[in-house]
Amino acid sequence: MNWVDILNQYSNDALTAIALAHRIAPFSGANGAGSQKGGVGPGNRVAAITALKKTLGTANGVAYALKFMGAVELAALRALVHLGGTALADTIFNQLKAQGAPMLLNRLPAQQQVAPDYQDTPHFEDVIARATCFGLIFSRDSQRGYFWQLGLAPADTLFIPESVMQHLEHNPDFAQPARQKANTPDVVLASSAFQFQRDLSRYWRHARKQKELAFTAQGWIYKANFKTFLTALNLPINVANDEPSNPLLWFMRRILTALDEFEGLGGEPFVAVREESQLLTLPIAERIKKVFDTWRYSGAWNELGRLPLDKQGYDSKRDMGQEAAPEMAAARDVLLRMMARLVAGHADEWVSTNSLIGQMRRQHYEFLFPRSKRKGYSSYYTPYSSISANPYNIAFPAVRDEAMGWTLVEQGFIVEILTGPLHWMGLVELGYTTGDQTGEHAMPTSYRLTDTGAWLLGIGEQPAFVESGGRLVVQPNFTILAMEPINDLVLIDLDRFADVQGGDLAIVYQLTRESLYRGQQQGWDASRVMAFLEQHQGAPVANNVRRTLEEWQLQHQRITIHRNAIVVQFADEESQTQTHEAIGEFEPRNLGNHFAIVQKGEAKALVAALRTAGWMPLEPATTDATVTTPTPATMPQELQAIRLEALADDTGDGVQRIGLTFTQLTPSIWVLGQLAQFAEVDAKGKWAITPSSVRVSINAGESVEQILAVLSDLNVEAVPTAVERLVRKWGGFFGEASLKTVILLELSTFEVLTNLANDPEIGPWLSAIEGASKPLAIVAGEHAEAVRAALAERGVVFGEGV
Repeated sequence: MNWVDILNQYSNDALTAIALAHRIAPFSGANGAGSQKGGVGPGNRVAAITALKKTLGTANGVAYALKFMGAVELAALRALVHLGGTALADTIFNQLKAQGAPMLLNRLPAQQQVAPDYQDTPHFEDVIARATCFGLIFSRDSQRGYFWQLGLAPADTLFIPESVMQHLEHNPDFAQPARQKANTPDVVLASSAFQFQRDLSRYWRHARKQKELAFTAQGWIYKANFKTFLTALNLPINVANDEPSNPLLWFMRRILTALDEFEGLGGEPFVAVREESQLLTLPIAERIKKVFDTWRYSGAWNELGRLPLDKQGYDSKRDMGQEAAPEMAAARDVLLRMMARLVAGHADEWVSTNSLIGQMRRQHYEFLFPRSKRKGYSSYYTPYSSISANPYNIAFPAVRDEAMGWTLVEQGFIVEILTGPLHWMGLVELGYTTGDQTGEHAMPTSYRLTDTGAWLLGIGEQPAFVESGGRLVVQPNFTILAMEPINDLVLIDLDRFADVQGGDLAIVYQLTRESLYRGQQQGWDASRVMAFLEQHQGAPVANNVRRTLEEWQLQHQRITIHRNAIVVQFADEESQTQTHEAIGEFEPRNLGNHFAIVQKGEAKALVAALRTAGWMPLEPATTDATVTTPTPATMPQELQAIRLEALADDTGDGVQRIGLTFTQLTPSIWVLGQLAQFAEVDAKGKWAITPSSVRVSINAGESVEQILAVLSDLNVEAVPTAVERLVRKWGGFFGEASLKTVILLELSTFEVLTNLANDPEIGPWLSAIEGASKPLAIVAGEHAEAVRAALAERGVVFGEGV
């Protein structure tokens, strides 16, 4: 802004005060009519501004003004100079307060007039008004329109005009040193690169346990699921318990996504977590640098989107599609190089944040937003006004001019980097004054590089990171303590068969039957788990832990499902032993007598190996994996492999049997599976169908017809009639019967039958024959005489046959 633009912001009364401070005589208008009392008025406003701009900003004008500045005004000028000449009024007030400047700590009420000619201890507003009167500090109000006129009271943004700034920078009292050392702050927010990597590991390991992450339509992890991440990282879940309110965890997810640790499942909003981490297998130093470089050079994180300002073109309420433009990586690079230069040779010292901001403003004014001149305008076209005016596709409607924009946006961008990624990743520690707000968005009074930060900025040696040396402690109550420092790869393996319970210096795990079962499914059986625990404990596990793990393993092995496996069946133990060498390369594993399972190689190669060794294996006619129960339509020819014969009692127990004879030495497991539903095998290995085996099958839900159908499919000939008759007999096919002596009672009419059925004495003894053409009823033989007597009493006359 030039002097005409600056002075035109102010009211006539303010211009009068500025003119009087510089001993400029009262003005008269162009038509000879001046304002009342000789001040600036509408008629002489242009003349007053013309006279003032001849003095303001000159060497004599600045030197003259400095003579009237007190200690507080000089402190405010120094603060503004060190910030590059522009800052929010609140920022300057807080700095003066922190420095103990002799001013009132309460702000001046809005309705009270400022006193630039104060005599006692001033308010902050009085101090700025005095500096304004003498042409050193001016204001800009971002909340007012362009035509709003300012008074002497400071607005929200303060600045020093460029011509004044040039004179102050050459004044020894205001010169900004290349490095401004700061005192140790009252409040220090410590930071650890090692701890950040440990938390990043916990985040990935918890995500891997879930196998995939689901997101809302806005791209955030569902709130209920996100709480489990807070628990996994030992963070409180009663506040800020959603992802948008936790930028650190959001940052972790964005970084891990950029590192390809997560992969899409056919598109958003689902991602799967890779079974093995590419990042966590690296040494800790390489991991730290890889994460740092990913943030520094990629678009994984967008600091402009984190600014607490109204934005257009960027939706901070959505995660998806918020990649940062490539130009932002270049801006970060400029800032990091400046941070390195400011502490070269003194990396362990605290640095004033104002020093960093001031140097960036003076030396790299356009490091973030490039400026361009628009035709037809006397001033620069602000790059903040529309999404097409900058490369970031973002606009800030509240930013009304460039001077204010640099403070709100560029300075805010620097603060976001300091209090966000650099602090989160353990590269800087932040310093604050007691009582100040801390954390993200809150500008620190100073900062200090950690050893890791100095190394990554190229001004320090790589620190020695201790990432191993810890050990596991397995307690008798099945609690496992992972004592730091312990390698993340150990924790990754622990996650496979134990449940993490939390902890910092010692991470607590619990070993349960369910957690071991989870490990067993991933190849971690009890013996492997015990070997792992003893290796990292350096001693055997407790006896009760060993016994319990072995018991859980046995329970797990009671039922085993082998997927995509090949089963080899042998006629006897001799052939099983003799063929072992021939198929050794396929790593067979015996499944009891006469069976082995092969999970390595293909069936064709296995058959070829057996034939080469002189064996002629019988292959099933079907290889359809979807066929689980043979039916007449799917039954291979070789499955018709039994002969049925009704046998007399040959065991002396008085029970007749149906004997089963196999036509092959190695009957198919499909045949054995079908027969096992209704047949049994004795101690000598002979199969037979017995009354008890049929009853067991019927009680299990099978029918006689289903049993006969399976026998018909399996038998090489038609099922013998004697066999069919026995199966039906044992299965209760013909039901039950009984013969009884009864009396048939024929009555004269159906009405009489109905009346007698309702008679309380006779009715219970009668059973009417439903559907008969005559009124007939049945009377049990033992009740015949009683019925006859009762009917005779009622006058019934019996006809012939009775």
